[in-house]
Amino acid sequence: MHEKTDLPQPRVWHIPGSGQTIITIDLVHEYNKITPSDREALDRLLRRIIHPASGPCRVQPPMMIEYGVNTTIGANTFINFGVTILDTTTVTIGEWVQIGPNCNLITVTHPVDDYEMRREGWEIAHPITVGNGVWLGANVTVLPGVTIGDNAVIGAGSVVTKDIPANAIAMGVPARVTRFVDPQRSERDQLREQ
Repeated sequence: MHEKTDLPQPRVWHIPGSGQTIITIDLVHEYNKITPSDREALDRLLRRIIHPASGPCRVQPPMMIEYGVNTTIGANTFINFGVTILDTTTVTIGEWVQIGPNCNLITVTHPVDDYEMRREGWEIAHPITVGNGVWLGANVTVLPGVTIGDNAVIGAGSVVTKDIPANAIAMGVPARVTRFVDPQRSERDQLREQ
């Protein structure tokens, strides 16, 4: 478990240089080398990487997390292969979330109009929140400052640039709400037919 000693502050321009990322990247490298069937070893090391308030969850290797201590993952969440979490500030992932392969949760951004600041390495981070019961399809990218409400579904390949309300189904680049979850369309009825 790590201590938050020299971490950047959210919503404040800064030049990165935290020693925390070096520690975390080494731990993530070790995590990615563990045999995937060794759940006990993976769970033990994941506890050292992510925030201690996280619940029991599963993150399939390989994965990349920048700071680790800024990421809290809720109980019973499943994160598939290839996730990248740039958690320069807080990333909060709720309970019972499903994150498909090769998803990106990116809290940090760089100057757009000031190329000199960009060249000097300035960046700013905004928190990401993924509510309970959310499903992110494969290759979804969530950008800085986004909140995705409980039980929302984000279609594969989407880029989420703005908040998505609870129970919404959103897709596209940028992601837009196409409809809301409809209990009349529940797949549970298909189970009864089998």
